[in-house]
Amino acid sequence: EERRVKECLLFYSMEANKETDGCRLKDLPGFLIGQVWPRERVVMGLKVSKWLREEIHANAEAVLFSAAKGLGHSPDAFETSDIRSDLNKFSSSTKVYVSVDNVTVFKVSKILDAIVKTFSPEPQSILPICSSPPPKPESTLGHCLAGLCMDRLGGGDGEILPFLTALQHCSAMEEVAIREFWIGDDGREYLAKAIASFRELKCLDLQLYLGDEGAEQLAQALVSCTALQQLTLQHNHIQDRGLEVLFGALGNCRRLHHVDLQHNMLGLSGAVAIGTLLAHCSHLQLLDLSHTKLDDESASALLLNLQLDAPRSLQHFRIRCNNCTSATVAELAAITWPALQTLDLEENQVGDEGATVLASALHRFSALRTLSLGRGGVGENGAVALSEALRRGDGRALTELNLGWNMLQLGGAEALAQALPCCPLLSTLKLSSNQITGEGLTAITAVLPQCQALVKLDLRSNAISQDAAAALAHAMAKCEGVMHVDLRWNRFTDTRWLKALPDLSHSPYNPDGSESDPRQAHARSVLRLH
Repeated sequence: EERRVKECLLFYSMEANKETDGCRLKDLPGFLIGQVWPRERVVMGLKVSKWLREEIHANAEAVLFSAAKGLGHSPDAFETSDIRSDLNKFSSSTKVYVSVDNVTVFKVSKILDAIVKTFSPEPQSILPICSSPPPKPESTLGHCLAGLCMDRLGGGDGEILPFLTALQHCSAMEEVAIREFWIGDDGREYLAKAIASFRELKCLDLQLYLGDEGAEQLAQALVSCTALQQLTLQHNHIQDRGLEVLFGALGNCRRLHHVDLQHNMLGLSGAVAIGTLLAHCSHLQLLDLSHTKLDDESASALLLNLQLDAPRSLQHFRIRCNNCTSATVAELAAITWPALQTLDLEENQVGDEGATVLASALHRFSALRTLSLGRGGVGENGAVALSEALRRGDGRALTELNLGWNMLQLGGAEALAQALPCCPLLSTLKLSSNQITGEGLTAITAVLPQCQALVKLDLRSNAISQDAAAALAHAMAKCEGVMHVDLRWNRFTDTRWLKALPDLSHSPYNPDGSESDPRQAHARSVLRLH
């Protein structure tokens, strides 16, 4: 999808430099594309030509605006810009998606107001976003605004309240993302009223430090949002009471396929409520409970419901950085998730016992691509158990294995080396900070010719000698594939030996500052040593 959008979207600059106007995103210089796509602060506007509608889908009209620094500093410039004349080609039924980054709500309001004028056949139907009395329900914006993204906004409740009041009349709203904004009591109330009016809401992403009270207000609003598919509530300081009320109110949202609750505080009653709901969400694909202080008791309550009626569609399960132990791993291993692709248990107390239990059940996860047990207290015995499972043919779909910051030592490294040829798709192996010595690296080096898919090998912060590193460099030079190996922060005291290394790139960065892609056909192997 991203590749297709890059092909279709044309670039338009509100700045004085017009050299890049009319370029497709895919043709922009690397330093500029980093500013406009994706997830970086957008500093210039994007325009969409009539060709976009005809190319993607004749009946799916959509306009994407980036109202950031370029437009944000001078909203009035919109009136005389080519964007306005370009938008005249669209009808009043066109869906408008507005992405706002690092500008005040007041400027956002002026920009939206200017956009509405383009679609409005009559001036009296223009939505006065920041004025009173409140806008009328028949406002043009209420019919055309389908998505809104607001990040890192300035101001407080005083600025955002009129905006939230206006949103109450946007009945066509399908996607809402308001992040990194501290909202007060009045703001939470107005936000709940606005969300309650979004009967077609499919994606909701809020990072507003809602707390339990805000979660309860949100719960009342979401009762009528039965089309909801994605719910992201990171960094909202919601505790057990709020989560229990919230998920208890989502009983009719059976289409949920994406639930992200990172950086909240999940306890027993909240886990029961989440598990009860999600057990009936047959389309669930992602569940992320990382950084929620989840412990064995709460995890058991959650997994008990999922075990009774496990969503067979679940693809990504993440509970990193919590207080779970091998007991939770054992309950996870008892569930059959045939579509599971990502299992992230990093920064939990997995230990050798948990790794051994997981290894014995690895055959249950035939689609597993990413397994992360980093910082989990896994030692040599756990690594040996995982190695034996991989050698049996379990985990053949793995593309990434993260065992960094554990205690594998020499025995664990040697065991994993024997298993690597049995992982035909493994492209990333993370073994940083595992007390691996030169002997361990030598064992890995010996099997590199059999690991055609291996692209990235992370061995930072170990006890690897320069002789073993030099042998690895020579082996990499003979391999047909392209690899990035990171050996920083090992025991290299003498740098004279670097001159004898084969012709490898010693920097993982391209001349323009972007990270090189080892999967490109013209790329060269990289060995990072310092």
